[in-house]
Amino acid sequence: MEFEGSSKKMIASQEEMVEARVPLAYRDECAHLLIPLNKCRHAELYLPWKCQDERHSYEKCQYELVMERMIQMQKIRDQHQKANSKQPLVLEPLLGTDVISCFAIVWIKVALECLSKDFFRLFILYFWLFLLSWTHKGVKGDFSGKFTNPVEEIIQFHETNFNDDCCIDKYVSSY
Repeated sequence: MEFEGSSKKMIASQEEMVEARVPLAYRDECAHLLIPLNKCRHAELYLPWKCQDERHSYEKCQYELVMERMIQMQKIRDQHQKANSKQPLVLEPLLGTDVISCFAIVWIKVALECLSKDFFRLFILYFWLFLLSWTHKGVKGDFSGKFTNPVEEIIQFHETNFNDDCCIDKYVSSY
């Protein structure tokens, strides 16, 4: 099996490897060196001090393959690390100050977790009340300027857009 991206090419053919009974796990780019090594080992009765030249050339080839694969894996790791280490998105301040933007981001995250319709309406009301209390500005829209108090504008907006009774009304009355 030729390793994809390897600089070494397969020299031994499949027929030669089958004929030499090379196990499947050893049929790589160094199999052409394993065939004479196994023949030498068989001829020398597997004595460890024999066939040193063949063994050295085979182990050197295996070492080069392993090192080549390790270098390729390191390059892949570096690419992934470079892709993951890009600067995270920096959210611009929503209303011009960092404190307000931090609170607004937290409130938006809470809103995304809300599933109940009434709870979501309550969240929107409190969110706008919070923003208006920090900015001291009225809500911009069709009805801005009718009221001097931003809280009254929110209540009026709620009454005109949400006519049905819901749990928000009891919370709004406390303001």
